Amino acid sequence: MGPLHYSNGLVSRLTFSWLNPLIALNKRRPVEASDLPCFDNHEYDCENLTEKLDSEWHREKANAVRNARKPSMWKALFLMFSFQEYATLCTLMLTYSVTKTAIPYLLYCVLKKLLEPSPQTYAALLLGAILCLYAGIESTCQTYIEYRASLFAMRVRTALCGVIFKKVISLSCRDTSALASGHVTNLFATDAESFQVGLEACPSFMMAPLTFTSCAVVMVWLAGWPAMAGLSVSIAYVVAQVLCVKPFKYLRRKTLKVIDKRITLISQIIHGIRSIKMHAWETPYYQAVQRLRRLEKNVYIKKFMITFFESLYQNTLPIFSVTLCYFFTNRPLDQVVFFTLLAYFLEMRVLVAWHFTRGSQLLTDCAVSLKRIQDFLTKVDKQRDLEQSLDGKGRCLPEESTSRKTESGDCILGKINLDLSGNRLALVIGPVGSGKSTLLSAICGASSSYKGEIKTNGSIAYVSQEPWIFQGTVRENIIFNSTYDAGRYQKVVEACDLKEDFKAFPNGDLSEIGERGIAMSGGQRARVSLARAVYLDADIYLLDDPLSAVDFKVAKHIFEKCICGILKRKLRVLVTHHLHCKEMADEVVLLENGSMVACSDYKEFTEKYLSRMTTNTGSAKEMAFLLEDDNSVTQGKGLLSVVEERDVGAVSLKTYWEYLRAGLPVVAIALLGLAAIATPVLQASPSWILAKWDRLTWANAYHRGIIVAYISLTIAANVLRYLFSFFIFFTALKCNTKLHNTMAQSLIHAPVSFFDTNPVGRILNRFSADIVEIDNILPPHLVHTLVVCDLFVSLIIPTLASYWLLVSVILPVVTLVWYGKAFVRITREVTRLQSLALSAVFSHISSTVEGLTTIRLHDARDEFIKKNHSYQDCRNRATFLVFSSMAWLKIRADLISTAVLTITSVVTILLSSSVGFVGLAITYSMVLVMDTAFVIQCTGFLQDAMTSVQRVMEYCRLSPEPAYQITKTPPRGWPRHGAVSFRHVSLRYYSDGPQVLKGVTFSIEPQQKIGIAGRTGAGKSSIVASLMRMPEASSGIHIDDVDIRELNLQSTRQVVSVIQQTPTLLSGTIRSNLDPLDMYTDDEIWSALSDVNLSPVMDKWGYDLEHRIEEGGVNLSVGERQLFSLARALLQKNKIIVMDEATANVDPKTDQMIQTTIRDKFKDCTVLIIAHRLSTIMDCDRIMVLHDGQVVEMDTPEALMGNADSWLAQLWQHSH
Repeated sequence: MGPLHYSNGLVSRLTFSWLNPLIALNKRRPVEASDLPCFDNHEYDCENLTEKLDSEWHREKANAVRNARKPSMWKALFLMFSFQEYATLCTLMLTYSVTKTAIPYLLYCVLKKLLEPSPQTYAALLLGAILCLYAGIESTCQTYIEYRASLFAMRVRTALCGVIFKKVISLSCRDTSALASGHVTNLFATDAESFQVGLEACPSFMMAPLTFTSCAVVMVWLAGWPAMAGLSVSIAYVVAQVLCVKPFKYLRRKTLKVIDKRITLISQIIHGIRSIKMHAWETPYYQAVQRLRRLEKNVYIKKFMITFFESLYQNTLPIFSVTLCYFFTNRPLDQVVFFTLLAYFLEMRVLVAWHFTRGSQLLTDCAVSLKRIQDFLTKVDKQRDLEQSLDGKGRCLPEESTSRKTESGDCILGKINLDLSGNRLALVIGPVGSGKSTLLSAICGASSSYKGEIKTNGSIAYVSQEPWIFQGTVRENIIFNSTYDAGRYQKVVEACDLKEDFKAFPNGDLSEIGERGIAMSGGQRARVSLARAVYLDADIYLLDDPLSAVDFKVAKHIFEKCICGILKRKLRVLVTHHLHCKEMADEVVLLENGSMVACSDYKEFTEKYLSRMTTNTGSAKEMAFLLEDDNSVTQGKGLLSVVEERDVGAVSLKTYWEYLRAGLPVVAIALLGLAAIATPVLQASPSWILAKWDRLTWANAYHRGIIVAYISLTIAANVLRYLFSFFIFFTALKCNTKLHNTMAQSLIHAPVSFFDTNPVGRILNRFSADIVEIDNILPPHLVHTLVVCDLFVSLIIPTLASYWLLVSVILPVVTLVWYGKAFVRITREVTRLQSLALSAVFSHISSTVEGLTTIRLHDARDEFIKKNHSYQDCRNRATFLVFSSMAWLKIRADLISTAVLTITSVVTILLSSSVGFVGLAITYSMVLVMDTAFVIQCTGFLQDAMTSVQRVMEYCRLSPEPAYQITKTPPRGWPRHGAVSFRHVSLRYYSDGPQVLKGVTFSIEPQQKIGIAGRTGAGKSSIVASLMRMPEASSGIHIDDVDIRELNLQSTRQVVSVIQQTPTLLSGTIRSNLDPLDMYTDDEIWSALSDVNLSPVMDKWGYDLEHRIEEGGVNLSVGERQLFSLARALLQKNKIIVMDEATANVDPKTDQMIQTTIRDKFKDCTVLIIAHRLSTIMDCDRIMVLHDGQVVEMDTPEALMGNADSWLAQLWQHSH
């Protein structure tokens, strides 16, 4: 859709009639993203707004340095916008204040005219007409103030998100690793959003003091100094609110910290879900999420207690304030003054309890969030600029460099002196944890150098040990930020041996591979990452063990055609455990314990240092690789991430019912509905009583009874209102917590295929933006939306003055309902589109943080910043339409409410015989005018929040792995022996996917060591997947003659220890990562760590089991993480051990240590070993060879190798 909002005429823009075609379209079918209006200028563009704020922020930081003060983001934001914008907003605010003050006084004049000895009806009608005009102007000004404030806040939020993203993408990896992923997500999902909401309330907050003062002056002039008694209630409340700002700030900070921790934990669960399921750790991690949610809930309860005070005051103010005015005077109650004061105090209820109180709370949140954002933006960027002072491109010179990789102070590298230049190949080798990967990280700037210096000259390409793949096509991942050159592209693809892989994808290299490369195997991801670096055509290539994930044939091809072929004229630094590569190396760098032991040529290394890397039981030549990693469940079949679905149509009553039922029984819900009706009726009764009697005095005994009844009803009404609000808040919080915990449980129990096909950002959106929405928006607006009942009473009370009013207001009310339904339809669908756009934003942020090093080295930051601008613009189109729709309805509601006020004024002035009822009717009609826009706004917010509830409920209904429903547990002490048998087992990863196991049959005797061999895609990892029931295979898998399909899922997973190729460590301590169930003693844990040779690491960490493991285990090398995984298996003491290519990322010496540990510590266990290295499985009792999902042979190594025609012998021959 085109840029409608400026292309139409003035009337269309003022009344928002340009939305009519879109609203009509939405009535026929739900609107799509392509239907949303575009912006016809750069006023709302993320790029333009980010540049403005970035410029002002840099100027403010420079001024702060000059003046020796802290920079202020507030000042930078203020200077972003023009004087004209502020002047327009201030003019509207001043007009609003003037008309709001004048309206009750005009009511006073109307009633005075009617009370004169000869009532001046026509003069009263004229004054009533002016009153209605002012009411229309006041409500229209309020609509435009809120609309402009909302768009203003949206632009500020967009600018902040743009600047935050620029900061994220410019952070060094060291800074990023120390920053919790939940904190980054929360900056976008909570802090920027809170700032937007706070700014939206800012004009109302600023108007409140001015309007309050002007109203107070008029009230004192009308009622004298006794009016100050009533005003003192408001003033006392304002003072109380000021005193509450500090504790409210504290609670806000505490809330955000807890949310950070909760989102970080959810993010880690998503990334480590396979490891969690394999270890049957769902329950402890779910309980950890519950604990954090409980802390969050407790903070919300404290915040709500402050809000309850506001609710009590809001509903007590009008009546009690008027009563206090007359308590301090002996004059009889004058109905004219009474209803004038009542009208003023009704206005003050909105001014003080809504504009001021809500504004102060939201601005407090706003200040806290901006402080967090500013702290993040002022982080010292520790990325050092590599010196470019060397002669000749392609040179790297680390001099006396020491690197610290983490904030914990873990020294990774010692003294290293290297001078690498020209078209040379340098191998970096060493045992696990020696600092190989850290050296490459330091050279490319991903790790800060504290001592010495690292000089480079020329561009750098870096291939990390853990490949980074972003959502897009294969070709986009390879070309990345470069220009497409068909000839060079084909050469790179050939050198990285990707041609055959492309044929397996549905659309070749144009196939979408999804976030994290979910449609590819580990080996394919590694080769695409390598191809990206090669295509860059850099001067220096830093290659962190790219050969570990591929079989011998592919490794040989890559080494010869790529590393020593297409890159032969480049400086190459290759980290590898593949020792036969040393013959082609110009230098071999040996690292041990973070220090350089040697830097020599091939001949010297072989003579002096080779013995350090090998043992008597393994030779340097015996490092052949058998198979390519096939632990990806997709098996290269082009599985894509699923498109996020959105509901269409109204949020059903069933959703509301299910939401309330999450926290309340049916009886309580019925009582809640009754209270919603009774409260406003009881609230209006005192005013109706006073309308029937004029000139009440306390001296009159009869009047005294009326006044007592008035006060009693007022107290009862406000106590009921208070209890009602209290009940709603706690009910909502209880329902929200129940939904959150149910969603977390459903997520943890969901099959792994769900995580493969849904981006991380999409899942986190439910736990961040959606939960924050229903926590902060839903409870208060659920209460305020029930003011609809008050509005109903506001319509009923005027009809008591004249039944003609009942007939006259029917048409306006019906029209308002019709407009309201159209508004709800359009905002509901657009809000859903907004949520989808927000998921795309989070996915982009998550992917960017994971690939920061690659993005920087490929100079692709600008491209990713542009993508962020694009995603933010898509979101803003939906947000803009939500605000415009709100204004569209408010303008029409203002006109209709003004019409109702006009009708009420005319009919009551002409037909009513009681001045009291005239005052009552006009007063409550003004309430209708004041509250209609407010209720519509609250209804809109409630609809938005219920859309989030709907999205959360969608995840609450995720289908769990079927076997979770099985309650049968195995016999005590099972398995006693560890026998495993497969009987005609078949497996599909997806219901419509191909069979990856086809009638597999074999049996393994207790305590046997079984090697599993086969080419890529043969089904090796599928054997492990079926044994772990991820997913559930067909029947036929038995452990100790017990069919595992008949047993509870977790009970079967607990008895099998799996050591994966890519081990997962979560943020926490050493103990929590090894023993989250707290089942083992310190001595047992120390013994396990010692057995896997992690004593040097523990020595470095002071032998402290509470030492912090950072998110993802970034303060450990990949090999050290692997050893931690092995230590877990030792602790569990299970009878069945599975090693799924567990030694792919370790050096030969560590590999040999692991094999020795298996023989010694697992001698009474059944062990299944899937491995790259032939030496790893050749000493097994038997070797099983798989091909095309079937077992083609299984026998002892000697028997199979003795037969030249056997599959194993051919694999051996092929690998050599």
